[in-house]
Amino acid sequence: MRKTLLVMMALVTAQLSCSNPEDDADLLPPSTTHVVRPLLDPHGAHASFGPGWFPMEVNAEGAWRWMGASGEIKITTQASPTPAHVRIEGWVSGDVAGPTTIDIRVDQKVLDAFVAPSSRFVKEYDVPTPVGGEVVLAIHASNTAHPKGDSRSLGFALASFSWSQ
Repeated sequence: MRKTLLVMMALVTAQLSCSNPEDDADLLPPSTTHVVRPLLDPHGAHASFGPGWFPMEVNAEGAWRWMGASGEIKITTQASPTPAHVRIEGWVSGDVAGPTTIDIRVDQKVLDAFVAPSSRFVKEYDVPTPVGGEVVLAIHASNTAHPKGDSRSLGFALASFSWSQ
């Protein structure tokens, strides 16, 4: 009887000392239904976010990175006899008052300047043959927004970027 009582007490103590698996849910990585694609896909070139960009944000729909009024992406390229192809996908904040003009430059040469649509958009460009070395892709937004509950000044959200030679 005493042995049975000790075993039962040990089982009860073990159950009480173990935490509920639901209590550990905040320790687990968040689950996502979509695969998060990288924002940079430089195809042989090395690319990094320069000044103006906020840290990457992720949710179930994907990943993106906001910039303020302007942001730079530094790309280390290889000399190539063919033009580079640039693809940019993103959106401007819906909280901006009035239209936003987006200006895209490579090494201070204007590739495009356009009024951003109110929805997500894709722009693609052929850049003249890079000489090799570091190239700076700069994006500028004429307006920024301060969404409610966010202290940042947001100009453009980059969802996807690629540079291929």
